[in-house]
Parts: sequence; structure tokens; C-alpha cells
Amino acid sequence: MKLKFYQTEILNPYRNLALERYFTEKIKDGEYIIYFWTNKDTIVIGRNQYAYDQFNEKETQKDGIKIARRLSGGGAVYHDINNLNFSFVMNAARFDKNSGYDIIIRALKSLGIDAEKSGRNDMTADGRKFSGNAFLSRGDIYCHHGTILIDTDKERMEKYLNVPKDKLAGKGVQSVKSRVVNLAELDKDIGKESIMHAVWTAAAGFFGEPAEVFGDEYFDAEELAAGERFFSDKRYIFGEKLAGYVRRSARTEIGQVDLYVKIMENSVADIKIFTDSMALPDVERARKALIGTDAEGATPEYVSGLLG
Repeated sequence: MKLKFYQTEILNPYRNLALERYFTEKIKDGEYIIYFWTNKDTIVIGRNQYAYDQFNEKETQKDGIKIARRLSGGGAVYHDINNLNFSFVMNAARFDKNSGYDIIIRALKSLGIDAEKSGRNDMTADGRKFSGNAFLSRGDIYCHHGTILIDTDKERMEKYLNVPKDKLAGKGVQSVKSRVVNLAELDKDIGKESIMHAVWTAAAGFFGEPAEVFGDEYFDAEELAAGERFFSDKRYIFGEKLAGYVRRSARTEIGQVDLYVKIMENSVADIKIFTDSMALPDVERARKALIGTDAEGATPEYVSGLLG
């Protein structure tokens, strides 16, 4: 196996997501790629979320916050330049859902941060979340990616993100900023470079092999440009803005489920299904199954069962 590292100084979310997708399409047999990246002032939403529910549209427009959509499931996150993002890309032969968690936790422990995995997709320190994670598969290629909060502006995070109150209540907290922790609150000297170096060292120890750092020679410029156009396409990011639909929302076994239902004569004339489920369920199949059914039966809990 070849353990490889790539770091970009680019702060453009659409370019950075294109780089990640490139790795999932071009990774060679036996490679395990760790990719570090940072976005400037960006909300990144999950693949199956309704964009307009996830952020404060007035505030993000006023402050020039970019909106991006990733390919994986899960919920919306806020990125700024004091946040470090990571992607672990591997093929099926090397797939280990816990390897990325293990490497980061080892790395942070070496820096004196007592980190641990928590819940379905978080890493915590001092009892609070510093990293949200998601998974993506493309054929026999897998990507585990997430965030590491170093010194992110939590006031701005709360200002821009719309987080359902029942989700916060389920975590036993009143606000986004009280649920999360910056690693700089635990160690004022910690930074991106020290974390990346610790991760490289931990990964080499985890796999028992030296690591190779590579540069832009790995990429085809035209393919990357096409990827950037895809991720910056407003139709992909936002989809249609729904009007004339009844909204029904709830926390369910698979996560948040948001339904937008168009009702005619007590039947489902149309329905749009959105979720922060990590599993990337087939929402289109479920949507088609619900057309023409009794509108009263189109509840988040029922749809959760279809998607699960």
C-alpha cells in the first residue's frame, strides 16, 4: 500500500470539493490518500438536504458567505480559515471505517488532546464536539471526511447555521456554540501545521509504512476545472425553491427528515424528501412511492421507515 498526503492552500470550497472528488475517481490500487484542506467562510450542506432550510439566507448574503453542497450525507457545517478539513480516501481492499478516526485520535493524543469517537459520526474532546464526519462511496472507492475545529468563530457559526431546536435538545444543549469546542480552547498553541504533522506521523505508525507527500503533478487541470464548475453550479447547490408545499419535519431513527408535501384532494400530489441521514438513502424511490397516497400518512416517521 502507498500512503500519500496532499495539502492545498486554496480556500475556494468548489475547488476543494473538486479535488476530493478527483481523488475518489483516480486513486490507484493500494493507495490510501489523506487530503487536508480549508474553506473560507462557507456553509457546506449534505447531499440530501433542502438548502434553504440549512442557513440564514439574509445573514449569509449580507456577509458574503459561500454555500456549497458535498456528495456525502449528513448535516450542514460552517467552515472558516481556522477550521481544518480532512479526507481519507481508500479503495475497497483497504476500506476500514475506523482508520480515519483512529489516526486522528492518535495524532491528537500525541499533542496532549484527549480525543475520542462519540455517537454516530462525531469526535469529541472535553465532552464537546470538535469534529463532524461523513462517508461517501463511489463504486469500490470510499471517502471518510470531516472537520477539525481549531479556532473557528463560533458566534458566526451560530449566526449562519439553522440547526433544529429538537436536535440541540437531543444533545442536551441550548445552542450550537455550547455543543462544540475549538481545540485552541484546550491548547492555545495548537495549529493546523502541528495537527497535520501529527496526523502524518500517526498514519505512518498506524500502517507501518512511510508516507509520501505529493503535489499538483497528480492532477489533470481540465478535469479539475470541470469538477469546480460542477460544485459551483447553483442548480446543484440549491435545487428549486419550494412554494405551495406543506412542511413536515421531525427527528427520526435515521436523523432529521424534512418533507415538503403538495396536497390535492387529501392526496400527495407531489412530495420532496430531505434528510441529514448519513446513509444517503434513495429518496427518489421513496418519493415516487408516496405520490397519490393519503396525505395524512406522509409523515417524517413513516418516510424514515421507507428510507431505512
